[in-house]
Amino acid sequence: MKKLTFIQMLFTLLVVITLSACGGSRLNFGEPEDTGGGDLTTTTDTGRGFSLGGGTDSGSSAGEAAQFTVPFNEVVTLNWSLPEGYGNCRLVKQLASESQMTLLTNLLPGQQAYSLPALRENIQVGLICRGPDGFDEGDYLTILVDAPVEHLAFITSGTYNGDLGGLSGADGRCELAARLSTIFSEEAKARTWRAILVTVGVNVQERFPFVAEVINANGQIVRPASNPNLLDGGALVNAIQYDENGVLRGDNDSVWVSYRNNIGTIDTNNSCNNWTSSGSGPDGAVGEPNKTTNRWLVADEDRNCNSNRRIYCVSF
Repeated sequence: MKKLTFIQMLFTLLVVITLSACGGSRLNFGEPEDTGGGDLTTTTDTGRGFSLGGGTDSGSSAGEAAQFTVPFNEVVTLNWSLPEGYGNCRLVKQLASESQMTLLTNLLPGQQAYSLPALRENIQVGLICRGPDGFDEGDYLTILVDAPVEHLAFITSGTYNGDLGGLSGADGRCELAARLSTIFSEEAKARTWRAILVTVGVNVQERFPFVAEVINANGQIVRPASNPNLLDGGALVNAIQYDENGVLRGDNDSVWVSYRNNIGTIDTNNSCNNWTSSGSGPDGAVGEPNKTTNRWLVADEDRNCNSNRRIYCVSF
């Protein structure tokens, strides 16, 4: 390993990437290796090293920057150390959607870490500090963000009574249907699949973290990437209405749903005892998968829990 120059040392030693969507699992990057071009180089079985490219002596523009790639919606924590005599530091940034570098934050004396918010687009970050000669010096790091994978949505070809085994059991039925699909890729089959059902106490945003466009099993856009949240009560571009094999289901194919009258009002009286009952006493709310209005998800009818209905499924 070559001795690192000052500019290479501004961002140094450790970058911790925290997967915000997965409850804080961590990937540690090891000590940088000087490969001469900022390429990612494996240093251990569990981490990667990176070497920084050149910097510039001002904050107005970035020089050749080292870069690495993170998944969509990652939280990235940058850590650095400074040589003696350097201070008055600041971070600057330029998102892919921005035309120039802007101030991100002025750093406190002795501060050696900063967490970027969950990243949804490429970003270049610069660390600029006043040197012992009274001039600013800086270095830059480019973080590339993988594009999010679209969400796939379908209704099950199979029908089920109200005893789905709770939300986990309903999710399992969606996973099984996806694995047996005749049209999904192996990658799609292996995704995390969730039934579009909720119960009281469930954090809807955490259960359904929509970040990309939603498409149905016929390849049609259900919700665009600019407004992907299926559960906001808005209209759909196209109905879900196709099962995991791409078969169009008819008007009479009702689907178990959790909402009554409006989005946000969970129908506790008609949810088959939180989707654990197939008895003749309780009822379950049902939606209409061929609708693009909120009738696809918001029920105005109930069905006995011993009847068989389909389930909406969506991938993450």
